Amino acid sequence: FGQQAAEGIRNAQLYRDSQELYRQAENRRRAAEIFGKMAFNASASVHELKNRVGVVRGFLQIVPGIMDDKEISEPIFRNLDQMADMLDNLHEPFHIVPDTMVSIDSCVRRATRRVDGSYDYDVPIKLELNGKLPEIYAAQDMITEVFKVLIKNALEAVSVAEKGEHGRVLVTTQLHDSEMIEIAINDNGTGIRREDESRIFEMRWSTKSSGLGFGLFWTKDYVEGIGGTINVKTVYGEGTTFIVRLPVNRPDQIRAAADEQA
Repeated sequence: FGQQAAEGIRNAQLYRDSQELYRQAENRRRAAEIFGKMAFNASASVHELKNRVGVVRGFLQIVPGIMDDKEISEPIFRNLDQMADMLDNLHEPFHIVPDTMVSIDSCVRRATRRVDGSYDYDVPIKLELNGKLPEIYAAQDMITEVFKVLIKNALEAVSVAEKGEHGRVLVTTQLHDSEMIEIAINDNGTGIRREDESRIFEMRWSTKSSGLGFGLFWTKDYVEGIGGTINVKTVYGEGTTFIVRLPVNRPDQIRAAADEQA
């Protein structure tokens, strides 16, 4: 969470008037406060979880029969060790994720796998990817997270709509023009009420009772921060399409960005 917040702030290159700049600065200050609280709570939870993994490991070692049956014990202890390593990694100091040449289609596939692997939605995701798009200069993990947020929201909207076997999410990529790559995430879920359309990118606004109201705010902020745009087309009761356009960097822009980072 902290890494995402810092990256979003670091990459925020705004093209707005002074009043809009002030509003965005205030939103970032509030976002930093939220992430600070989340990071503190997460750190305490990580420490407690690692302690509990150690307790489980200790108990399993004295359970009769576990240590004698290698087919059972080895996978269990291997997974426990991997869990402990993952928790250790969460304690690593923050490091800036470098910008590199990024394949949009690869990021879409990676985001789809992450959603499929982390959530249980019985909704098919169809990918219609261009396959010949130019790469862009950005942080791969951040671009992937953008698509993950949008695909997850689409799956949730279809699940809530209870479309059954008729539910679907479609992700397409294409070259919008020589300067922009267009990614569209379309679903036939619940859609968004007309009175809510202007609020969906606001921080802390969410239709879910358990939602933080941060995903779409962060997504819009990051996309615009790297010179892109994000728009939504929706019909309540029929579905929603999020359209992301990201700039294709020219060689001189890439060199300038690399020099600035160095």
